[in-house]
Amino acid sequence: MEKKMYMTEAQALSEANRCLHCYEAPCKSACPAGVNVPQFINRIATCDWVGAAQTIKESNPLGLVCGLVCPSAELCRKDCNCGKLGESIRISDLQAYAMQKAVERGNSWTATADSKKDARVAVIGGGPSGLVAAALLAAKGYGVTLFEKADHLGGVPMDEIPNERLDKAMFDKEIAQLLSGGVEVCLNATIDAAKAAEISAQYDAVYVACGLGDPYAGFETDAEGVMSAEAFLRLANSGKLTSVSGTVFVQGGGNTALDAAVTAKKLGAERSIICYRRSQVEMPAWEDEFVSAVKDGVEFLFQTQVLGADEKNGKVAGAVLAPVALGEADASGRRKPVVQEDKQYTVAGSMILTATGKKKNAELLRAFDADKTFVGGDAQNGGATVVQAVAEAKKAVEAIDSKLSK
Repeated sequence: MEKKMYMTEAQALSEANRCLHCYEAPCKSACPAGVNVPQFINRIATCDWVGAAQTIKESNPLGLVCGLVCPSAELCRKDCNCGKLGESIRISDLQAYAMQKAVERGNSWTATADSKKDARVAVIGGGPSGLVAAALLAAKGYGVTLFEKADHLGGVPMDEIPNERLDKAMFDKEIAQLLSGGVEVCLNATIDAAKAAEISAQYDAVYVACGLGDPYAGFETDAEGVMSAEAFLRLANSGKLTSVSGTVFVQGGGNTALDAAVTAKKLGAERSIICYRRSQVEMPAWEDEFVSAVKDGVEFLFQTQVLGADEKNGKVAGAVLAPVALGEADASGRRKPVVQEDKQYTVAGSMILTATGKKKNAELLRAFDADKTFVGGDAQNGGATVVQAVAEAKKAVEAIDSKLSK
């Protein structure tokens, strides 16, 4: 059965009334954005929906999207004291429900500047970190211009998270309300070295939250049917790709790989197989995502590497695979994969998706004036959660305000 995106009011009230309202709540300290979880849950329990949303927004201006996609089992729910007695509180679901009501009311973000400042700040990137930084800076009175290379805002969550996991229409509304405090938005704004120098000269500070660059290729081929998992998800989410057939192979073990494999299955793939070069224990994908993918029919080949495509008439006819032995632990603490290419074999298939990470925009970062530049989001952390991007934006805004106030 497909999981509903939002709770019902009855479910929210029942769940909120299970909370123990701990004095030193581990859920609050585990939230990167510092949301006062017990307080907003208590307000839900008393049907104070406006107060619940306001408590969330005070710490996390993107409370809706975080409620829908945050890995709560890895963060706020992990040490929930209710979990020691049974099931932990469904914190993210409660947050999503409270924020859904707030966005529908049209008041998901209400901060306005007390006074205008002369300083101007440029924000590079319209993903979660850039959006939050722009809104908070505008709320402090700065003139803010947000530059986004795409023709829309929202970044990776909008483009690459499957539509059934994130309410894109509501996310759009949340963004519009977030930026309603006077942020100037420039879409289709590609930033090269010359433009970066121009922005550095025109603005008093620059927050670079441009995300990551192009995905790593994995292996070289021009065969039709090979693409990055990120490109595949963008096509599927936009409706430009509506069906898939045959067997789809996905190389990688992160959440993007799982999203791509599940999406392929839902688009009609007979088999959707994730090939991960280490073991299940070392797979970086969140446990909840793994369990969900298994339920959706995704198959897993652990300690397996995709070496390339078996091509026929310029199209993928299969995947060339090889077993992987695990050696000593590397710098990450995980065992080093040793691909056994002499034992390679071919399995018939129609598509190969690579989900092996993205490159950093190091060249773009260097193009800005270092004395004026602050970096956050995926551009800083290499790719993390939406709530982490929010937390980094908040820290950057305080640092920018501190510098410009002097």
